[in-house]
Amino acid sequence: MIILLVVACFLLCTSVCTYGIFYYLYVPPQQFEHPVYFDYASENLDLPVSQIDLLHSMHLKKKSSSKRVLRSGVQYSFTLELIVPDSPRNRNAGVWMIEASLLNGKKMITTSKIPTILTYRSKGIRSVRSVLYGIPIVTGLMKESQHISVDLLSNFREKKKMPTTDITLKISNKKIDIYSAKLIVEANFKGLSLKLFSLIKNRDISDFMLKLPLREYKYKGS
Repeated sequence: MIILLVVACFLLCTSVCTYGIFYYLYVPPQQFEHPVYFDYASENLDLPVSQIDLLHSMHLKKKSSSKRVLRSGVQYSFTLELIVPDSPRNRNAGVWMIEASLLNGKKMITTSKIPTILTYRSKGIRSVRSVLYGIPIVTGLMKESQHISVDLLSNFREKKKMPTTDITLKISNKKIDIYSAKLIVEANFKGLSLKLFSLIKNRDISDFMLKLPLREYKYKGS
C-alpha cells in the first residue's frame, strides 16, 4: 500500500512538472492590453503619434530581462480600442486613417493602414439619445461618446530572428479628439498550445493531472 502511494505521488508530481514545462514552452499569455497616449503637442510631428515600447512596458511588470515579448512562431492579432467624443468636430472629420507599424528597434517589420469613421447618427437619433440618457450625461455617469474598435493586424506571426520590440500608431487627422485609447494584443492559439490553454480555461487541469498518473500506472502495471 505504501509503495502504491509513493508511486502515485511520484507520477502525480511528474505529470504536474510535465504539464508546467509544456505550458511554459508552448502557451504564451493569451492577451495583454496597454494604454495608448497620442502626442498632439509635439512641434516635430505633423500628425498624432504614439510609440509603445513593448520590452519596457510589459517586462517592468514581470521583472523579466527577456528581450522578447511576443512568442516566436505564434500568430497575434492587434486591435486598437478608441473612445471618442460624439462631437460635430469628429463627425465632420469624415474618414481618417490609423497606421500601425511593428518595429524591431528601428527596422520595420510590417505596417498596415486602416480607414476609420464614426458611426452615423441622424439628428433624430441623437435627440432621442439625449432624452433617454440626459440624466446620466448631466450627472457625469455617461459621456456623449462612441466606441471604435479597429482591427490593425490579424494573424501576424512573430519571427524568431526579428522580435517585435516597438509599436507605432499614427492618426492621419490631427483634428480627431480622443477620450482614451488602448492597444489589445491577443494570441491566436493552434495545435498543442490551443489544447493546453483549453485545459486551463475550462478548468480541466485537475482532471488532466489526475488521469495522467492513473493512465501511466495502468500502463506500467499491465
